[in-house]
Amino acid sequence: MSGFTRRDVLTLGGVAAAAGVGFPAVLKAQQKDVIMLGLWSFTGAFSDVGPVLDRGMKLALDERGMKVQGKPIKYITRDDETKAGSATRRAEEAIDADGVKYIIGPWSSGVALAVSEVAKRKKTFHYFIGWSVEKYVKEVGKGHGIEFVGADRHPLGEREFSNYVTKAAGNKPDVVVMINFGLDAVTGVREIFNFGLTPKLPLIMTWSSGVEELVQLAPEIRENLWVGSNFYYTADTPVAREFVKSYQTKFGGPPGYAPAAAYGMTRMTLAAMDKAKSTEVADVVKACEGLEVDDLVGRMRVDPKTHQTLRPYFFMRCKKKDAMKGPMDFADIIATGSTPLPVEYAACKDIGSL
Repeated sequence: MSGFTRRDVLTLGGVAAAAGVGFPAVLKAQQKDVIMLGLWSFTGAFSDVGPVLDRGMKLALDERGMKVQGKPIKYITRDDETKAGSATRRAEEAIDADGVKYIIGPWSSGVALAVSEVAKRKKTFHYFIGWSVEKYVKEVGKGHGIEFVGADRHPLGEREFSNYVTKAAGNKPDVVVMINFGLDAVTGVREIFNFGLTPKLPLIMTWSSGVEELVQLAPEIRENLWVGSNFYYTADTPVAREFVKSYQTKFGGPPGYAPAAAYGMTRMTLAAMDKAKSTEVADVVKACEGLEVDDLVGRMRVDPKTHQTLRPYFFMRCKKKDAMKGPMDFADIIATGSTPLPVEYAACKDIGSL
């Protein structure tokens, strides 16, 4: 499992020319304020994580007093509806009407890829998370003698999983692996349990938001559930400890991966501005290349050739009910990995020009 590594994709453009834009009032605000857009799913298939993504980004900005390089930060949000069309339209509107120069999100990689085209065209800094997890799972499996006896795909926002589970059971697997997220993942896990596959068989959620999904599952459903995630709130680093403390104080419970991701992406973007000693997009892009920061899960570095970030990935085993020390004590971290993706998987062939 140590081979599952997150790819944080930086789609980076250059500086937009001021002449001819036609929004003089906005341009004046651009010179004074650093305008950042949180493009999150407040409705649609990933609506369960939209609000907590917003929380994470706000916490990172609040830590800086809403300022960077002596300039005030203006934070705005838009609902991408977990749809590519809505996300691209709202990103473009925010850039043109509000003077946005920096976009964090969306959460869905498919939606984010559509937004990246807007970012390239508008010369805007865009930071999002990209995944091709099924391909990576199978590639890693080859090296461990794992036979994949079947695969099935469902549309985003699926709520009826009985057909998929029936087919999976028909293949008589030793382990069931899920590659989905949010409400899709929660619904799928419940259906697999109701069918009787778990807890007899191990169920692996290869990529999970952690707390936000696990809290929606009863303890008996979590038994023999194994979870991969880029963050778990027991991570023991100085940055993680402070983040978890702030989050729990403000919201009354521990953060999962979604708010941690938004927090980390925002924090890294601000760190690049500090390195560049500038808030101009072209300068920040250059500063990102080779950037190293102490992150939630340890030291993080941006590969200057691929613009990928590499950081530890956690593999956790959920606890039985009688082993839980409290209602939010869902799992133990049993392994971590930071194996980089092969270059052919990690390369960004077209990120736009400066």
